[in-house]
Amino acid sequence: MITPSDAFTAITVMTPTMSEYFEQWKLSSFVAGEGNQEEAGFVATSRLSDIADILTGIDFTYEEIEPLIAEKNIDQAEQTAAELTRLLSTAEELRDREAAGEKFTARQADQLGAEMQARAERIAGQVTQAAKDLDIEIQEG
Repeated sequence: MITPSDAFTAITVMTPTMSEYFEQWKLSSFVAGEGNQEEAGFVATSRLSDIADILTGIDFTYEEIEPLIAEKNIDQAEQTAAELTRLLSTAEELRDREAAGEKFTARQADQLGAEMQARAERIAGQVTQAAKDLDIEIQEG
């Protein structure tokens, strides 16, 4: 069974990993085109799909702890939930646009990655603060 500490830790550790995934996406054939140096394992599915899957899991985990956060600060709980939902929606939209045939440039990948990373870091910060407010330990790697 997952503890509140496990849930808070998972969100704060996993949410701000967007830049790593966007960098891998940028270097993949989905963005860089043929003849790039990517590893063969990334060819079958785009990293955008992975990002959406990870954020889906984070969103689900947040739903489990949101009531705890709301007990202390309902406005913060709702704001974080809304920001997480928007981040997930953005990732799903990008994934779907790419699946429909849209090609992104490396510059677009950098811009999107930076924007998503900043948003993810804000969410992780909010969850970290909520954990402190609730006196719930966030485990260090």
